[in-house]
Amino acid sequence: MNIFIWSLSLTIIILSYFFISFNNIQFHKYNNATLTRLPFIDLPHFNYNGKCGELFQYPPSSQRDLIMYSHAHSPLWNIQQFEIEQTLTIMRASLPNVTAVVFTIGEIPLEFSNLMKRFNVIEVPGDIKYENWNGVNARIPLALEYLKNHQNQYDRVIWSDLRDVFYFTDIFKTFSSNDLYWLAESTGTKNFTFYNRYPHFVWMLNFKGKKMTKKFMENGNVGLNGGLGMGGIHKMIQFLNKWNDLIEFEYVSKWGYDQTLLNLLTLNEFVSNNLHLSIEKCTQRMCFIPDQLSFNNGVAYYPSGCSPIVTHKGVPDSWRSVNGSVAVPEDK
Repeated sequence: MNIFIWSLSLTIIILSYFFISFNNIQFHKYNNATLTRLPFIDLPHFNYNGKCGELFQYPPSSQRDLIMYSHAHSPLWNIQQFEIEQTLTIMRASLPNVTAVVFTIGEIPLEFSNLMKRFNVIEVPGDIKYENWNGVNARIPLALEYLKNHQNQYDRVIWSDLRDVFYFTDIFKTFSSNDLYWLAESTGTKNFTFYNRYPHFVWMLNFKGKKMTKKFMENGNVGLNGGLGMGGIHKMIQFLNKWNDLIEFEYVSKWGYDQTLLNLLTLNEFVSNNLHLSIEKCTQRMCFIPDQLSFNNGVAYYPSGCSPIVTHKGVPDSWRSVNGSVAVPEDK
């Protein structure tokens, strides 16, 4: 009996330790986003001087500029909340004045809503009719409806993934309300096509059949990235209209369907000739998993010596750690 009691006590102590430790990490809150610390990132020393600042030709971001995020609740939320907190910390350090919204699909935990409030991100719940949609597909009509209802409030708009798009400085200064850019899946040394990006190939084959898949393979099209695009609000509305028109309800619950439809838009004559969509491969403005970045004393550089403006993924694991510190401009 004594052995049993001792074993039970030890088990309770161990479980209590892990429970307390987990909760101390999971629910740690910062009082001010500009003082939040992330590992090894020194934003004030990113290089945008001289030739590295040539892209900055337009006014800085203001409340009339918008970032659109989306989020569907996942069992991985306990991990995702750390990643979201980190990316929003960097975003708010670089873009303190921009308006940000997040379209939510399904039941969202209170912790998520509180996190959005901390970073002044407006939560826009999706209609119940999208409950059975995959979140990556539902965000298309949700974003379109929102922009149509608020088109007089904004000038420039960014379509953005939430967890892994990193805004190191004010990207709004690199485009005007007359522009429309979309990120291609190009790392700098490799372009992802249907030959070397298997998911794009399979999705197109499953959703659009052999004929369309063959056409993309023959053209050698570089796949577009579903997580990052930007432009003037009126062009973005027209682009989303075309995207939304392609949706077939039998596939709305499927992951990757949005990506397939996005790739189809590269063949749309209206998008090319009227909206003048610029497909951006890996540039200083934005890059998908950049493979030529180097990191020194908390600063990221391309071989040109210039620092990235925005990346989708592509940062070192140490920059995604829960612990550590990042120097933001307000610290200097």
